[in-house]
Amino acid sequence: MKLARKLGRSDIFKGAALALIILLIPGLIAQAIKPQFSGMHKKHGPLLTLNGIKFEQPERYKVVPQNNENAIFMFDRKYKEGLFVAVTPNASDEEQTANELIKTSVSKFFPSTSHPYSWRPSPEPKKFSRFEVGGGASMGFNGNLLILTQYHLLHFGGKSIYIGSVSESSTGAEAAELFQTTNGGESMGSCNAFVDIVSSITGEQFDENNSPCVLVGLAPSN
Repeated sequence: MKLARKLGRSDIFKGAALALIILLIPGLIAQAIKPQFSGMHKKHGPLLTLNGIKFEQPERYKVVPQNNENAIFMFDRKYKEGLFVAVTPNASDEEQTANELIKTSVSKFFPSTSHPYSWRPSPEPKKFSRFEVGGGASMGFNGNLLILTQYHLLHFGGKSIYIGSVSESSTGAEAAELFQTTNGGESMGSCNAFVDIVSSITGEQFDENNSPCVLVGLAPSN
């Protein structure tokens, strides 16, 4: 009987210890895999240099050949999303520079779209950086293709840095309807790429619990 009582207590202790471990494991795993990051992606791409400014080339985006010494254009063929980064003197005209960059981006990323685009402004994009001094967004439709554009303007290191995106939204009848009934939207892929680029330039840290990237659909127009 003594032996039986001893084994019973041992079993109870083992069971209690096992239960405690089971309760602790999820928290330990969560803590171990909790991301600590400056941008939204953990896998870092190569660094590109433009007029003395270094920035990360986001994952999936490939550099597109171009002749502009003040800008680099990148395109994700799978999701049909393009990015541009331009570095100019602070005295450059924001609206003119942004329009030229978007126009060049459209011709490089969607070269088969020959019809002229009609443009509508979209709500100003959310700011990412304390160095951000400007920005804008728009949607363009050429009778078949609807594209979404946005850019962020930073003043950093004595220079103006334009970081923008031009992405395909939809085509055909759906594109025509969305152009008339919405105010544009935002690509999650482009947003995450913005965060990576901004972080690599300014060194700013982005809080995972207050991400500047949220899943945003096409907002209905008023």
